[in-house]
Amino acid sequence: MAWVEGARNRELAWVATDSLEVGLDVARFGTDSTAIHVRRGPCSLLHRSWSHEDSASTAGRTYRLVRELMAEYQVPTVIIRVDTTGGTGAGPADILRELVSGLDNVQVEDI
Repeated sequence: MAWVEGARNRELAWVATDSLEVGLDVARFGTDSTAIHVRRGPCSLLHRSWSHEDSASTAGRTYRLVRELMAEYQVPTVIIRVDTTGGTGAGPADILRELVSGLDNVQVEDI
């Protein structure tokens, strides 16, 4: 119980040099949902999910969200990690790479 209380009372903060890290798990049109999670340093900033969206729409939604968060949090770098192991994330990952190609501080990684 002491661990739970300690976690509840702990203040977490990021430092200015911490990257914005984005995780994207793509589901497309199946019964599962696409999920995105964003953190900076030890802090979880947001988690969203949606379903029944094609690859281009998912990439566009992710790109717009990243641009909004970059402006809000003034981050030095952004890493977008896309789960491509099941195949459905490969399309959005490729599209995201194209969308961020002019941004030197943003990279897209397949995981």
